[in-house]
Amino acid sequence: MEIHKVSKSAIYLRTEKKIRDTFGTLEKNNITPWAFFNLDKPFQVKKFDGSKITSEGFEFSGSIRQIYWHSIEPFIEDITVKVIDEVVTLTQEKSQDLKETLTEAEGLLVSYTRKTYQRMAEIDQRLRGKGYPKSVNIQKTDRYETPMIEFIKGSVSAELKTYRPKSRFEQFYQNNKFLVWLVGILGAVIKFSLGKSA
Repeated sequence: MEIHKVSKSAIYLRTEKKIRDTFGTLEKNNITPWAFFNLDKPFQVKKFDGSKITSEGFEFSGSIRQIYWHSIEPFIEDITVKVIDEVVTLTQEKSQDLKETLTEAEGLLVSYTRKTYQRMAEIDQRLRGKGYPKSVNIQKTDRYETPMIEFIKGSVSAELKTYRPKSRFEQFYQNNKFLVWLVGILGAVIKFSLGKSA
């Protein structure tokens, strides 16, 4: 059976690496530390605004648990905005189709967002189970995922609506700066020579 490979844009690998690395850092710094939450030991993790979430002597329930689930949203929103900006810039530099590159970025952002919330659900289950995760049901993540996925898709859609592609001259200049510079120099030399001989 013949398998048809899905073609990807010239910037796909860079976009995928950027998103993978950024979400990896998010998990390492802001999600995994919660796995070591212990009511008998001081706990600390940074929020998006730089302030710290601290806890000592509290169980993983109530307001602490709500903070856990809601503290990640601004990080994902920030990642989304920065990735879209970078993709737009790279798309222009590499003369790619913006709809294609942003659609790729959207798919990757949605995928990594879902993985992030799945990881959070696993940690949440372990903490509520107090060492026995199977003793409690895993938290469904739809209520947290859905607003973030809507934000990602809405941001991509808005960018596509407001984007103004470069004119043919702008694209030519972007790809042939040296040639344009050389023609300008030659034109100036010829003009100078003609003026001198007149």
